[in-house]
Amino acid sequence: MVSKHRKRVFAAALGASILGAVAFSSTRPSEAQRQLPATADLSIFERPGGTVDAATAAEVAARAHDLNADLTQLRVVGRALGRLNTTLAIFPAREHQNVCYTTIGSDPAGSGLLHCYTPRGPDAPDEIMGARFHVIKMYTVNGGPHTDVFGVASDDVKSLRVQVSGEWNAIPIFNNGFFLEVPDASFADVGIVEATLSNGSVQRWDTHTGRLVS
Repeated sequence: MVSKHRKRVFAAALGASILGAVAFSSTRPSEAQRQLPATADLSIFERPGGTVDAATAAEVAARAHDLNADLTQLRVVGRALGRLNTTLAIFPAREHQNVCYTTIGSDPAGSGLLHCYTPRGPDAPDEIMGARFHVIKMYTVNGGPHTDVFGVASDDVKSLRVQVSGEWNAIPIFNNGFFLEVPDASFADVGIVEATLSNGSVQRWDTHTGRLVS
């Protein structure tokens, strides 16, 4: 797992693990599933890549120079997100065993984050094995204090929501990515992230403790 962040940000990588509709379940991929590329559950990589502007491509290349990244598969999943007009982009790395995602603000040198994860890593702990989404929360004072919640969701994630100061907030999903700006929220205000899958099961993760919750 690889994470890089710029100045004036505070970020935490949050794993996600399966929680059945009634009880926890273990979802270890089979050997055949482990042979699939990390992008197999992300249909955006099956579609044409579209145009990536030169500035975004250059910034991603600079951040990913030591990741064995396949930037021919770079996908911009969202633009003009939040008050900083953030761009969210994803790409595969390390022979397509990793999925990486990065945010680039209107001032690339001011804030942003790059994070990579391995969806089917054989040595991954049980609490993240079989996760169908990956999420970061990032607090910044750029443009005024706020916390951004963003990441990557597999095709079978049908909805996402996050608990902020005890209240649930829906997180929009688009092109296998998601992003929500929570104004005036501190890092500590943002708690559980919950995903509902197409089979009706639920994944939940406590962002404070980094533990699976019921």
